[in-house]
Amino acid sequence: MPLALGTEWGKPLRKALEMNPLPDSIIFMTDGVVGNASKVATEIGELAKSKGVTINTISLIEPKAADNMKTLAELSGGTAILVKSPTEVVDLFTNEVTKR
Repeated sequence: MPLALGTEWGKPLRKALEMNPLPDSIIFMTDGVVGNASKVATEIGELAKSKGVTINTISLIEPKAADNMKTLAELSGGTAILVKSPTEVVDLFTNEVTKR
């Protein structure tokens, strides 16, 4: 399939944060980087925190997304990992590497 819109973090996360009832937590996984990622991560992270929703993030083999995925998780009280390869995972808060 050809690329339609590219990576979009804001719309699906906002939609999840509008659910009724609200989820306790969201697991957000991406293999891409969004434009204005810092702004999106901060806005969504703060919105989630204000609603008491934790966002746990997983960046799939996309190190450029790691800092913003960490921000999103940190602001909402979640966890953040970067899957560097099928055999290597990095905890973005501790930088601990797990190899399988």
